[in-house]
Amino acid sequence: MFFDSLLFSLPLAVIYSLIVFNFYQLLLCTLTKNTLPHTKTTTTTVASVCRIVFVLLIAGFVSKPIEVLLFNRWLQPYVTTYRSHLYEGHQQHLDAYYHH
Repeated sequence: MFFDSLLFSLPLAVIYSLIVFNFYQLLLCTLTKNTLPHTKTTTTTVASVCRIVFVLLIAGFVSKPIEVLLFNRWLQPYVTTYRSHLYEGHQQHLDAYYHH
């Protein structure tokens, strides 16, 4: 598997980190007072909403790998049980379909 290989996962992690870092820098540069007009217009409101959505998107990208890392061992029995039930359900549907 690719993700078990350090030669594959390390460059992928570096690229991912650089992408998130560049997004963060973009947000910092666009939120400074020098670049935004001081008057309240529809354009600044739309831009602010876009920035908030963008921050939430970055938060989701950052939080999911951390959640997987922290809760992997705790969730593994539940995932295994879910997979086996799902497999059995699909197997029963296939058996009913083909052995009619």
